[in-house]
Amino acid sequence: LYNAFSKNTKRNVQKAKATGLYIKTGLSVGEFIDFYYSEINKNHPKPRKEFVKELLKALKKHSVVELYGVYSAGNELISVLALLNYKKRLTYLLPYSNEKGKDTFDMFMLVDEIIRKYAAKGYVLDFEGSGVAGIARFYQGFGAIYKPYYEIQKHSIRLLLQRMRL
Repeated sequence: LYNAFSKNTKRNVQKAKATGLYIKTGLSVGEFIDFYYSEINKNHPKPRKEFVKELLKALKKHSVVELYGVYSAGNELISVLALLNYKKRLTYLLPYSNEKGKDTFDMFMLVDEIIRKYAAKGYVLDFEGSGVAGIARFYQGFGAIYKPYYEIQKHSIRLLLQRMRL
């Protein structure tokens, strides 16, 4: 899998590792929400806070989400990621890095770590795609293959959980 990474992605993974960053799993929903909504980006609006909070609580209750945090060498939270883990499919949900996280290429290291953790176990990593060129390029750098998907417009936690049969 690592061989499918682009040269730029490999270089950014190494840069991130050299900065002393570390990854923690098991963030609380509160920690995740507080960081995720700590800044507003008008170019990339975030889903409603209460919806995300209730969704993460429900997914956590059913043990199908992993909440990751990336920390600087100085123990400062600089990025978060909610990773849906359901039926051997890992869905890259709600990634967010502050400026320090972006400057240290932390998401490169986090995705690399997730790929290493689940490699050779029959999982599929679904980035969910992006219409933003830079984000799509980030995903492609890990060897992602473009596959179109349909978008659900109605946001209902109950509907989502029913579809997942939870």
